[in-house]
Amino acid sequence: NQIRAMHGAAMLVFFIIQAGVTGVGDVVVPRMLGARDVALPRINAFSYWAFLGAVILALLSFLSPGGPPSVGWTFYYPFSVQSQSGVDFYMAAILLLGFSSLLGNANFVATIYNLRAQGMSLWRMPMYVWSVFAASILNLFSLAGLTAATLLVFLERKIGLSWFNPEIGGDPVLFQQFFWFYSHPTVYVMLLPYLGILAEVASTFARKPLFGYRQMVWAQMGIVLLGTMVWAHHMFTVGIPHLALAFFSAASLLVAVPTAVQVFAWIGTMWQGRPQLELPMLYILGFFLTFVMGGLTGVMLAVVPFNWEAHDTAFVTAHLH
Repeated sequence: NQIRAMHGAAMLVFFIIQAGVTGVGDVVVPRMLGARDVALPRINAFSYWAFLGAVILALLSFLSPGGPPSVGWTFYYPFSVQSQSGVDFYMAAILLLGFSSLLGNANFVATIYNLRAQGMSLWRMPMYVWSVFAASILNLFSLAGLTAATLLVFLERKIGLSWFNPEIGGDPVLFQQFFWFYSHPTVYVMLLPYLGILAEVASTFARKPLFGYRQMVWAQMGIVLLGTMVWAHHMFTVGIPHLALAFFSAASLLVAVPTAVQVFAWIGTMWQGRPQLELPMLYILGFFLTFVMGGLTGVMLAVVPFNWEAHDTAFVTAHLH
């Protein structure tokens, strides 16, 4: 359980989100915009050091008496309060990482909106810049959920202040609402920058401008909007009302539409171009297969009766990976 928790945290929280948005974005976005640097370089540097501090804090949990956290990267209540492992280090790391993300994403929004080269309107920006813009807005909107979940678990562990303890009138499902209000939109925060990278590589190696550029932009902003409405599909089995089940199921199905628009645009780009089957393009073709499988299994999990059967099984883990 400890290895599973730290693997999930390292891959999801400390790597894939940071690499796609801030890792590649810090290097590429100012150059694509014709800017010398991001809008607030000192805050950008502070954001990096906060991120590094969060990683070190998480790794320090290996030195705690109980070892690293054994409660999974989702640190569900009440396990995260009862555990004697290094959950405190992990909670502090997540809080510091949230602070880093907040500063980094605000910086990208400010940079993209204010520092475009003369003559570069929003509709002339490269697709990767649009994808970073969309991911940053989504992250800024949803980050409060993870901060609330983490801070309240940390406060209960330290001073006994609880919102989730049913013995004193709290609600353990409220933790899941807070957690997934961030952690499902963050699926799209992870995904959007890589969709932008994919579009740039596909266009370059097909030797053709992107097919359906405006439709792809609207699709990305559609993912931002719908991505904030789907978090409870991780909670179909907790006993939420049937009307809520219907709403979140419908939203989870709808989010496949803007994603499919982008898939068709990539296919159109390659179909009308002259694809050069060099290594980056081979990676793109491999991604198509993996991504479509992941997307279709996501649509399956959006259907409530199937979700009830597959919840907490290896099917969900396979879909995630």
